[in-house]
Amino acid sequence: MKPLLIGGLLLATSLFLFISCEGCRTETEPDPPVSVNPAFETAPPIARGVEIQVLDKPVDGNNVLFTASFPPGEIDSVFHAVMVGDEKVILRDDGKKGDEKAGDRVFSVLLAENLDDLGKELNTAALKAEDVIKERKSLLRFSGRTAETVDLDAKLLE
Repeated sequence: MKPLLIGGLLLATSLFLFISCEGCRTETEPDPPVSVNPAFETAPPIARGVEIQVLDKPVDGNNVLFTASFPPGEIDSVFHAVMVGDEKVILRDDGKKGDEKAGDRVFSVLLAENLDDLGKELNTAALKAEDVIKERKSLLRFSGRTAETVDLDAKLLE
């Protein structure tokens, strides 16, 4: 449960950071015409994991690769559009523009970021996520349609 909560917070924070750098992104070709799936506004897909990789060499003026992996059946397209603030961000699973392998359910987007600011923001987000987890005494765990309360052990939080 802890990695899922932190992963979700990291995904949201990371995409917010992208928007905070308005005008930083450069592109050699326009993004595909992808709409935000309205069903995801109330029930968004949950990423299994997210990664932020600083690139050794910039790609099209971008220095960071953001990836999010999703379980089978969560997203039925090679593109996943999300609104972050007032801007649409398109993650891709088509093997292009930073995406390593088409169809592997790992969606990617190249970003141009100030690395010092990004590091500070990620550190702040991680500390906030840790505080949220420490404040909780239990979490809900779902098994099919059944929810059960799981007491958080202090050792789990170390």
